[in-house]
Amino acid sequence: MWFTINIKYDKIRKDAINNAKNKLNIFADKVVLWVKSRTPEDTRNLVTWIWKSEQIFTWTKLLQKVYDKKWLKYTKFVEYWVWWKPFNYHKPKWSVFFVAVWAWMFRRTYFDLKNKFNW
Repeated sequence: MWFTINIKYDKIRKDAINNAKNKLNIFADKVVLWVKSRTPEDTRNLVTWIWKSEQIFTWTKLLQKVYDKKWLKYTKFVEYWVWWKPFNYHKPKWSVFFVAVWAWMFRRTYFDLKNKFNW
């Protein structure tokens, strides 16, 4: 006796992609919150420019970035701990905190969450 089974891969694939997009979007929101919580506040410029990108889907990958939309002149000093150029970055009460800041907003979040995305 011969029989055939018809499986609609298009619907299965579409559902899997939509599920992955939703999970990735939720994880990107979590990453944005972690980066913002580690960002020092001055006039809230650093915090307000942290965004997530739109999702990009190719045949084999689903990509979404968390980045700062506007590269402010002092972002590199806060993120990368640059010592070769003196820079006075002030807190709201005008106390200089740049000396040994080492905030690493993006890098610390990356190291903490790099293996936490559950498929």
